[in-house]
Amino acid sequence: MISKIIWLLIVFLHFFGKIGAQSLDLITLNEADLIKIKTMSMSKSDKSINASKMSLIYDADIIVRKKVTYSVTFNKNLGLNSSDNDYMSFGRYLWPNPNTKTGFPYVVKDGLVNKDSDKLSDKKYIDAISNDILILGLAYYYSENDAYVDWAMKLLKIFFVNERTKMHPNFDFSQVTPGVSQSGGSIMEAVVLLNLIDGVQLLSRSSAFDKKLRAELEDWFGKFLFWLENTNKGNENSKHINNRGTYYTALKCGMYLFTNEKDKAEDIFKSEAFERINKQIESDGSMPLELKRTKPLGYVKYNLVGFNILINMGRRLKINLLDYNGPKGQSIKKAKEWLENFRSGRKRWNYSDEVGVTYAKIQSLKKMGITDLTPFRFSADRYDNYLTILTSIR
Repeated sequence: MISKIIWLLIVFLHFFGKIGAQSLDLITLNEADLIKIKTMSMSKSDKSINASKMSLIYDADIIVRKKVTYSVTFNKNLGLNSSDNDYMSFGRYLWPNPNTKTGFPYVVKDGLVNKDSDKLSDKKYIDAISNDILILGLAYYYSENDAYVDWAMKLLKIFFVNERTKMHPNFDFSQVTPGVSQSGGSIMEAVVLLNLIDGVQLLSRSSAFDKKLRAELEDWFGKFLFWLENTNKGNENSKHINNRGTYYTALKCGMYLFTNEKDKAEDIFKSEAFERINKQIESDGSMPLELKRTKPLGYVKYNLVGFNILINMGRRLKINLLDYNGPKGQSIKKAKEWLENFRSGRKRWNYSDEVGVTYAKIQSLKKMGITDLTPFRFSADRYDNYLTILTSIR
């Protein structure tokens, strides 16, 4: 759902360009994009934009009508020295060890998702509330209907404030490996909180948004920042020189912007964002560590999305990351151009057998009697929701 909405917003701006904009204090989304779309939808001059706006409002209305709430306490506590209020998940690529009677410790099968991990994980709750808050925030921004604000505040209080149901501000038990006592701590499942933060930023524009709740949320994210920077498990994420490191920097900058500590966000951005480019992207634009993964195409795209988030944060901080060139000529632009070579057919993708079309496209092709998908590899559909976001890199 989040990908669909962001896809619509960004694709429109790919065609309509940019304008000057008043500050919305957004963290990851491009403020000029949203203002441009709102201006065009208010003029009722573009049917496609207004149809997408109505789709967004429809999705927000469903969220309010269904009244589904989320909490990490809804899952059964599986031990691990965690409490009901601790976020807990198993690594998605972890499987029982075939060489031991107990199955412990679990082993990694990179790229192969163990669906049991999703059933036992709190990931579904953090994904869902982040999705709902972003949609409600966008719907409020385009409609100024406080009904979206009222329901969003209830969701936020349950997940972050209420003593019985709130999530503790740490990821000590995220992506744990069953059978390994010191595992856990990966921040990758926390990335969706950046969407939630932008949703809150939009909702906070309403006079109906509770200022006390806003302060409580800032306090929660401040404590999560402390965990990120000052605990062994939190700080371990900083050492990764792949997409995990990119998102670690993005999370810290985004959360400091949310807690109104712009100076700290700026310091982190200057000391880390440029180095992420230097250490992850080669002079030809490739990303060697992402290419080593079982499904490298997805990881290359995902890392580019992370860099795009940093670009937008840099704009907020008045720091130009997009035009940066590293000591060997590394840059985000080159990384995008590198991938574009395969999409356009100028080069052939030989790093994996990833098909390169969306699930919906596959079903459509099958209905047409087409089973050989090779010719469709890196067709326009390969630029699915993740990569479409990169149309804002220009």
